[in-house]
Amino acid sequence: MLCSGCVFAHGVAAAYTERFKCVFCRTKAPSSDEVLIERIEKRVEANDAQAMFNLGSYYQLGMKGLRQDNSKALELYRSIVEKDTRKATYHRQLAAMAGN
Repeated sequence: MLCSGCVFAHGVAAAYTERFKCVFCRTKAPSSDEVLIERIEKRVEANDAQAMFNLGSYYQLGMKGLRQDNSKALELYRSIVEKDTRKATYHRQLAAMAGN
């Protein structure tokens, strides 16, 4: 994970054409929600906790072209909790309080 300072330095120092690429892997920003979801799903398959959290949030809120599906969101949050991630535990508790 990169800190905000690194991301900021990249935006300031990089050539204009490089500013719209991922700071870490240097790929271009996704051209659509479908491409974004495809990339996130690849990261989920690689057990990336942040990707699981993002995808779970998109399912929970019905964002990025995904239908709202609280069961899928909860499944992703649970898989992160198994990895002992605090952020996922917090969102899982919020989902439980909302009755989802």
